[in-house]
Amino acid sequence: MNLITLIVLVNVLSSAWVVICVFVMLVPNLAVTVRRLHDTGRSGMLVLTTIVPIVGFVILFVCSVMESEQGANLYGAQPRNG
Repeated sequence: MNLITLIVLVNVLSSAWVVICVFVMLVPNLAVTVRRLHDTGRSGMLVLTTIVPIVGFVILFVCSVMESEQGANLYGAQPRNG
């Protein structure tokens, strides 16, 4: 195996590792985001606004930093006491 073949193989394997890590982290990230949106009384489908570049991320960010609804909402009771 020559040096160029080795370099190509390392690049392919490192790229595959990055793709695997992104997909492994994607599911928990979506779950936490949907849970936060439910905490604010909004639908988890709002995550789909991130399909729209820049504007979707801004909308999702603003909705995520808003204060939670007091008491129970459509998605269940308030997660923390107080």
